[in-house]
Amino acid sequence: MQTTFYVSSLGDQAIYLQTIRQQLKAVMNKPMTLIFVPSSKVEYPTRKDFEQDFVYQLKEMAIELKKVISLNPDSSKKEFKQAFEQADFIYLHGGNPLQFMDFLKDRKVRKLLKNYQGIVMGLSAGAMLMSEHIVLTPTNDEYQDFVVQKAFGYQKVNIFPHMNFGKVVYSTFMTGDGKVVLEDLLKLSQEVEIQLLGDGNFIVNDEKVGNDFYLLKKGKVYRYHENKYQPINFDARYLNLVDQKDAIVIKTIFDSMDEAVSKGYLNLLCHANSHDVIQPLTLSLLKLEEQGTLYQQTNFSNLKTWVLNNPQLRYGTLVLEEFNGKIRETLTIRTRYLKLIEDKIIIEKLASLE
Repeated sequence: MQTTFYVSSLGDQAIYLQTIRQQLKAVMNKPMTLIFVPSSKVEYPTRKDFEQDFVYQLKEMAIELKKVISLNPDSSKKEFKQAFEQADFIYLHGGNPLQFMDFLKDRKVRKLLKNYQGIVMGLSAGAMLMSEHIVLTPTNDEYQDFVVQKAFGYQKVNIFPHMNFGKVVYSTFMTGDGKVVLEDLLKLSQEVEIQLLGDGNFIVNDEKVGNDFYLLKKGKVYRYHENKYQPINFDARYLNLVDQKDAIVIKTIFDSMDEAVSKGYLNLLCHANSHDVIQPLTLSLLKLEEQGTLYQQTNFSNLKTWVLNNPQLRYGTLVLEEFNGKIRETLTIRTRYLKLIEDKIIIEKLASLE
Protein backbone atom coordinates (compact mmCIF):
# COMPACT_ATOMS: atom_id res chain seq x y z
CA MET A 1 0.00 0.00 0.00
CA GLN A 2 1.37 3.39 -1.00
CA THR A 3 1.53 6.40 1.35
CA THR A 4 2.50 9.77 -0.10
CA PHE A 5 3.86 12.85 1.71
CA TYR A 6 3.97 16.04 -0.39
CA VAL A 7 6.25 18.65 1.20
CA SER A 8 7.29 22.19 0.28
CA SER A 9 9.97 22.67 2.96
CA LEU A 10 10.83 20.96 6.24
CA GLY A 11 12.61 24.00 7.68
CA ASP A 12 15.95 24.04 9.48
CA GLN A 13 16.90 20.70 11.06
CA ALA A 14 13.78 19.20 9.40
CA ILE A 15 11.80 20.52 12.37
CA TYR A 16 8.46 20.58 10.49
CA LEU A 17 8.46 16.78 10.52
CA GLN A 18 7.01 17.12 14.01
CA THR A 19 3.86 18.52 12.38
CA ILE A 20 3.10 15.14 10.82
CA ARG A 21 4.41 12.89 13.57
CA GLN A 22 1.05 11.13 13.93
CA GLN A 23 0.86 10.38 10.20
CA LEU A 24 4.46 9.15 10.17
CA LYS A 25 4.08 6.95 13.24
CA ALA A 26 0.90 5.44 11.81
CA VAL A 27 2.73 4.08 8.76
CA MET A 28 6.24 3.64 10.22
CA ASN A 29 5.06 1.20 12.87
CA LYS A 30 7.95 -1.21 12.34
CA PRO A 31 11.68 -0.80 11.56
CA MET A 32 12.05 0.26 7.94
CA THR A 33 14.73 0.89 5.33
CA LEU A 34 14.90 4.57 4.37
CA ILE A 35 16.38 5.60 1.02
CA PHE A 36 17.49 9.18 0.28
CA VAL A 37 17.46 9.98 -3.45
CA PRO A 38 19.49 12.96 -4.78
CA SER A 39 17.94 15.11 -7.48
CA SER A 40 20.78 15.43 -10.00
CA LYS A 41 24.30 14.45 -10.96
CA VAL A 42 25.59 17.53 -9.13
CA GLU A 43 26.11 17.32 -5.37
CA TYR A 44 24.96 20.18 -3.16
CA PRO A 45 26.84 20.80 0.09
CA THR A 46 24.05 20.63 2.68
CA ARG A 47 22.40 17.41 1.50
CA LYS A 48 24.13 15.09 3.98
CA ASP A 49 23.49 17.46 6.90
CA PHE A 50 19.81 17.58 5.99
CA GLU A 51 19.60 13.79 5.87
CA GLN A 52 21.18 13.54 9.32
CA ASP A 53 18.64 16.05 10.66
CA PHE A 54 15.81 14.09 9.06
CA VAL A 55 16.90 10.84 10.71
CA TYR A 56 17.40 12.65 14.03
CA GLN A 57 13.82 13.97 13.93
CA LEU A 58 12.49 10.46 13.29
CA LYS A 59 14.43 9.19 16.31
CA GLU A 60 12.99 12.05 18.40
CA MET A 61 9.55 10.68 17.49
CA ALA A 62 10.63 7.20 18.64
CA ILE A 63 10.53 5.93 15.05
CA GLU A 64 13.05 3.15 14.57
CA LEU A 65 14.86 2.62 11.27
CA LYS A 66 16.24 -0.74 10.17
CA LYS A 67 18.63 0.78 7.64
CA VAL A 68 19.42 4.14 6.03
CA ILE A 69 20.83 4.28 2.50
CA SER A 70 21.97 7.65 1.16
CA LEU A 71 22.41 7.41 -2.58
CA ASN A 72 24.94 9.82 -4.08
CA PRO A 73 24.89 11.69 -7.40
CA ASP A 74 27.62 9.31 -8.62
CA SER A 75 25.98 6.10 -7.36
CA SER A 76 25.75 3.52 -10.15
CA LYS A 77 22.61 2.23 -11.84
CA LYS A 78 23.12 -1.05 -9.97
CA GLU A 79 23.35 0.75 -6.61
CA PHE A 80 20.17 2.69 -7.35
CA LYS A 81 18.29 -0.46 -8.36
CA GLN A 82 19.45 -2.41 -5.31
CA ALA A 83 18.50 0.43 -2.97
CA PHE A 84 15.04 0.78 -4.48
CA GLU A 85 14.42 -2.94 -4.15
CA GLN A 86 15.13 -2.72 -0.40
CA ALA A 87 13.20 0.48 0.24
CA ASP A 88 10.28 0.77 2.64
CA PHE A 89 10.47 4.59 2.62
CA ILE A 90 11.85 6.66 -0.28
CA TYR A 91 12.74 10.31 0.24
CA LEU A 92 13.05 12.49 -2.90
CA HIS A 93 15.20 15.59 -2.47
CA GLY A 94 14.55 19.05 -3.87
CA GLY A 95 16.18 20.69 -6.87
CA ASN A 96 15.25 21.15 -10.51
CA PRO A 97 12.33 18.76 -11.22
CA LEU A 98 13.14 18.45 -14.92
CA GLN A 99 16.76 17.55 -14.20
CA PHE A 100 15.57 15.21 -11.44
CA MET A 101 13.34 13.30 -13.86
CA ASP A 102 16.20 13.03 -16.38
CA PHE A 103 18.56 11.86 -13.62
CA LEU A 104 16.18 9.07 -12.59
CA LYS A 105 15.85 8.06 -16.23
CA ASP A 106 19.64 7.94 -16.55
CA ARG A 107 19.84 5.69 -13.45
CA LYS A 108 17.18 3.38 -14.94
CA VAL A 109 14.86 3.65 -11.92
CA ARG A 110 12.10 5.93 -13.21
CA LYS A 111 9.77 3.01 -13.89
CA LEU A 112 10.57 1.46 -10.50
CA LEU A 113 9.73 4.73 -8.76
CA LYS A 114 6.55 5.28 -10.75
CA ASN A 115 5.25 1.87 -9.66
CA TYR A 116 6.59 2.04 -6.08
CA GLN A 117 3.99 1.05 -3.46
CA GLY A 118 5.70 1.90 -0.14
CA ILE A 119 6.06 5.21 1.68
CA VAL A 120 7.35 8.05 -0.45
CA MET A 121 8.04 11.65 0.58
CA GLY A 122 9.00 14.37 -1.86
CA LEU A 123 10.29 17.81 -0.94
CA SER A 124 9.83 20.68 -3.42
CA ALA A 125 11.02 19.19 -6.72
CA GLY A 126 10.46 15.74 -5.23
CA ALA A 127 6.82 16.64 -4.53
CA MET A 128 6.48 17.90 -8.09
CA LEU A 129 7.69 14.56 -9.42
CA MET A 130 5.09 12.78 -7.30
CA SER A 131 2.36 14.96 -8.85
CA GLU A 132 0.38 14.27 -12.00
CA HIS A 133 2.34 17.01 -13.76
CA ILE A 134 5.45 19.12 -13.25
CA VAL A 135 4.26 22.72 -13.53
CA LEU A 136 6.75 25.57 -14.02
CA THR A 137 6.63 29.22 -15.03
CA PRO A 138 9.46 31.54 -16.16
CA THR A 139 11.22 32.80 -13.03
CA ASN A 140 14.96 32.97 -13.76
CA ASP A 141 17.71 31.73 -16.09
CA GLU A 142 17.11 28.15 -14.94
CA TYR A 143 13.34 28.28 -15.54
CA GLN A 144 12.71 30.29 -18.70
CA ASP A 145 9.59 28.62 -20.10
CA PHE A 146 6.07 27.55 -19.21
CA VAL A 147 6.06 23.81 -18.49
CA VAL A 148 3.30 21.26 -17.99
CA GLN A 149 4.98 17.85 -18.11
CA LYS A 150 3.71 14.44 -17.08
CA ALA A 151 5.08 13.14 -13.77
CA PHE A 152 4.47 10.02 -11.65
CA GLY A 153 0.88 10.84 -10.69
CA TYR A 154 0.71 9.17 -7.26
CA GLN A 155 -2.27 11.40 -6.35
CA LYS A 156 -4.52 13.70 -8.38
CA VAL A 157 -2.56 16.80 -7.45
CA ASN A 158 -0.09 19.17 -9.15
CA ILE A 159 2.18 20.74 -6.54
CA PHE A 160 3.73 24.19 -6.83
CA PRO A 161 5.89 24.68 -3.69
CA HIS A 162 7.13 27.58 -1.54
CA MET A 163 4.02 29.74 -1.96
CA ASN A 164 3.71 31.12 1.59
CA PHE A 165 0.79 33.48 1.15
CA GLY A 166 -0.91 33.07 4.51
CA LYS A 167 -4.43 34.52 4.67
CA VAL A 168 -4.01 36.91 1.72
CA VAL A 169 -2.94 36.00 -1.81
CA TYR A 170 -1.02 38.57 -3.82
CA SER A 171 0.19 38.85 -7.38
CA THR A 172 3.92 38.13 -7.12
CA PHE A 173 5.93 36.07 -4.67
CA MET A 174 9.69 35.75 -4.33
CA THR A 175 10.93 32.18 -3.86
CA GLY A 176 14.37 30.61 -3.95
CA ASP A 177 13.75 29.95 -7.64
CA GLY A 178 12.97 33.59 -8.45
CA LYS A 179 9.89 35.77 -8.61
CA VAL A 180 6.71 33.82 -9.29
CA VAL A 181 3.93 35.76 -11.00
CA LEU A 182 0.59 34.32 -9.94
CA GLU A 183 -1.04 35.26 -13.25
CA ASP A 184 1.48 32.98 -14.99
CA LEU A 185 0.31 30.09 -12.84
CA LEU A 186 -3.32 31.05 -13.45
CA LYS A 187 -2.58 30.80 -17.17
CA LEU A 188 -1.34 27.22 -16.71
CA SER A 189 -4.33 26.44 -14.48
CA GLN A 190 -6.45 26.54 -17.65
CA GLU A 191 -4.68 23.26 -18.54
CA VAL A 192 -4.28 21.59 -15.11
CA GLU A 193 -5.31 22.32 -11.54
CA ILE A 194 -2.39 23.65 -9.47
CA GLN A 195 -2.04 23.15 -5.72
CA LEU A 196 -0.03 25.92 -4.06
CA LEU A 197 1.89 24.46 -1.13
CA GLY A 198 3.42 26.61 1.59
CA ASP A 199 6.53 25.72 3.58
CA GLY A 200 5.65 23.68 6.65
CA ASN A 201 2.40 22.47 5.05
CA PHE A 202 1.84 18.89 3.96
CA ILE A 203 -0.49 16.79 1.86
CA VAL A 204 -0.49 13.21 3.16
CA ASN A 205 -2.30 11.11 0.56
CA ASP A 206 -5.32 13.42 0.23
CA GLU A 207 -5.20 14.83 3.80
CA LYS A 208 -4.14 18.46 4.24
CA VAL A 209 -1.98 19.17 7.28
CA GLY A 210 -1.20 22.81 8.04
CA ASN A 211 -2.73 26.18 7.21
CA ASP A 212 -3.61 28.30 4.20
CA PHE A 213 -3.97 25.95 1.22
CA TYR A 214 -4.79 27.43 -2.18
CA LEU A 215 -5.83 25.86 -5.49
CA LEU A 216 -5.69 27.42 -8.95
CA LYS A 217 -8.30 26.11 -11.39
CA LYS A 218 -9.46 27.44 -14.76
CA GLY A 219 -7.90 30.83 -14.09
CA LYS A 220 -9.44 31.28 -10.63
CA VAL A 221 -8.09 31.12 -7.07
CA TYR A 222 -9.66 28.92 -4.39
CA ARG A 223 -8.93 28.76 -0.67
CA TYR A 224 -9.34 25.57 1.36
CA HIS A 225 -11.79 26.62 4.05
CA GLU A 226 -14.14 24.57 6.19
CA ASN A 227 -13.04 21.34 4.49
CA LYS A 228 -13.61 22.45 0.92
CA TYR A 229 -12.16 24.76 -1.70
CA GLN A 230 -14.07 28.02 -1.97
CA PRO A 231 -13.46 30.79 -4.54
CA ILE A 232 -11.89 34.05 -3.44
CA ASN A 233 -11.55 37.37 -5.23
CA PHE A 234 -8.29 37.79 -7.10
CA ASP A 235 -7.57 40.71 -9.39
CA ALA A 236 -3.93 41.70 -9.88
CA ARG A 237 -4.96 45.32 -10.54
CA TYR A 238 -5.74 45.68 -6.83
CA LEU A 239 -2.72 43.83 -5.47
CA ASN A 240 0.16 46.24 -5.13
CA LEU A 241 2.00 44.17 -2.51
CA VAL A 242 5.73 43.98 -2.97
CA ASP A 243 7.56 43.89 0.35
CA GLN A 244 6.33 42.41 3.62
CA LYS A 245 9.76 42.55 5.25
CA ASP A 246 9.87 44.45 8.57
CA ALA A 247 6.13 45.08 8.40
CA ILE A 248 4.16 46.50 11.30
CA VAL A 249 1.83 43.83 12.70
CA ILE A 250 -0.95 44.85 15.08
CA LYS A 251 -3.31 42.24 16.54
CA THR A 252 -6.56 42.85 18.43
CA ILE A 253 -9.19 40.48 19.81
CA PHE A 254 -12.95 41.13 19.50
CA ASP A 255 -15.92 39.20 20.80
CA SER A 256 -17.69 38.91 17.44
CA MET A 257 -17.23 39.55 13.74
CA ASP A 258 -19.77 42.39 13.84
CA GLU A 259 -17.79 44.08 16.61
CA ALA A 260 -14.52 43.63 14.71
CA VAL A 261 -16.01 45.16 11.56
CA SER A 262 -17.55 48.13 13.37
CA LYS A 263 -14.85 48.84 15.96
CA GLY A 264 -11.66 47.58 14.32
CA TYR A 265 -9.27 49.01 11.74
CA LEU A 266 -11.70 48.46 8.87
CA ASN A 267 -13.69 51.31 10.35
CA LEU A 268 -10.98 53.23 12.24
CA LEU A 269 -8.38 53.34 9.49
CA CYS A 270 -10.31 52.66 6.31
CA HIS A 271 -13.76 54.07 7.16
CA ALA A 272 -15.21 51.21 5.15
CA ASN A 273 -17.70 48.37 5.46
CA SER A 274 -17.54 44.65 4.75
CA HIS A 275 -20.06 44.57 1.90
CA ASP A 276 -18.29 45.88 -1.21
CA VAL A 277 -15.40 44.04 -2.85
CA ILE A 278 -13.71 47.27 -4.01
CA GLN A 279 -13.95 50.51 -2.06
CA PRO A 280 -12.11 53.85 -2.20
CA LEU A 281 -9.50 54.21 0.52
CA THR A 282 -8.31 57.57 1.82
CA LEU A 283 -5.26 57.08 4.00
CA SER A 284 -3.43 59.66 6.08
CA LEU A 285 -0.42 58.45 8.00
CA LEU A 286 1.61 61.68 8.04
CA LYS A 287 -1.16 64.29 7.67
CA LEU A 288 -1.03 63.64 3.93
CA GLU A 289 -4.29 62.29 2.56
CA GLU A 290 -3.90 60.07 -0.47
CA GLN A 291 -6.43 58.03 -2.40
CA GLY A 292 -6.22 54.29 -2.93
CA THR A 293 -8.39 51.20 -2.91
CA LEU A 294 -9.55 48.67 -0.35
CA TYR A 295 -9.98 45.28 -2.01
CA GLN A 296 -11.79 42.48 -0.22
CA GLN A 297 -10.38 39.12 -1.18
CA THR A 298 -12.17 36.76 1.21
CA ASN A 299 -15.64 37.15 2.72
CA PHE A 300 -16.51 34.04 4.73
CA SER A 301 -18.50 34.12 7.96
CA ASN A 302 -15.41 33.38 10.05
CA LEU A 303 -12.66 34.77 7.79
CA LYS A 304 -12.52 38.13 6.02
CA THR A 305 -9.43 39.56 4.33
CA TRP A 306 -8.60 42.85 2.60
CA VAL A 307 -5.71 44.34 0.64
CA LEU A 308 -4.93 48.01 1.30
CA ASN A 309 -3.52 49.85 -1.72
CA ASN A 310 -2.30 53.40 -1.19
CA PRO A 311 0.73 55.47 -2.25
CA GLN A 312 1.84 55.57 1.40
CA LEU A 313 2.06 51.77 1.59
CA ARG A 314 4.37 49.12 0.20
CA TYR A 315 2.32 46.40 1.81
CA GLY A 316 -1.05 46.41 3.51
CA THR A 317 -3.42 43.64 4.57
CA LEU A 318 -6.24 43.37 7.08
CA VAL A 319 -7.46 39.99 8.33
CA LEU A 320 -10.40 39.13 10.58
CA GLU A 321 -10.52 35.47 11.57
CA GLU A 322 -12.16 33.29 14.17
CA PHE A 323 -9.71 32.30 16.91
CA ASN A 324 -10.62 30.37 20.06
CA GLY A 325 -14.24 31.50 19.93
CA LYS A 326 -13.24 35.16 19.41
CA ILE A 327 -12.33 37.21 16.35
CA ARG A 328 -8.67 38.10 15.88
CA GLU A 329 -7.89 41.18 13.84
CA THR A 330 -4.45 41.42 12.21
CA LEU A 331 -3.35 44.64 10.51
CA THR A 332 -0.07 44.23 8.61
CA ILE A 333 1.48 47.23 6.85
CA ARG A 334 4.84 48.28 5.49
CA THR A 335 4.92 51.97 4.65
CA ARG A 336 7.05 53.84 2.14
CA TYR A 337 8.65 55.83 4.95
CA LEU A 338 11.78 55.25 6.98
CA LYS A 339 11.57 52.65 9.72
CA LEU A 340 12.40 55.41 12.22
CA ILE A 341 9.28 57.31 11.15
CA GLU A 342 7.18 54.16 11.36
CA ASP A 343 8.38 53.39 14.88
CA LYS A 344 8.10 56.90 16.31
CA ILE A 345 5.08 58.33 14.49
CA ILE A 346 3.02 55.84 12.53
CA ILE A 347 2.70 53.10 15.16
CA GLU A 348 1.74 55.74 17.71
CA LYS A 349 -0.89 57.13 15.36
CA LEU A 350 -2.34 53.70 14.61
CA ALA A 351 -2.52 52.92 18.31
CA SER A 352 -4.30 56.19 18.98
CA LEU A 353 -7.10 55.23 16.58
CA GLU A 354 -8.23 52.44 18.89
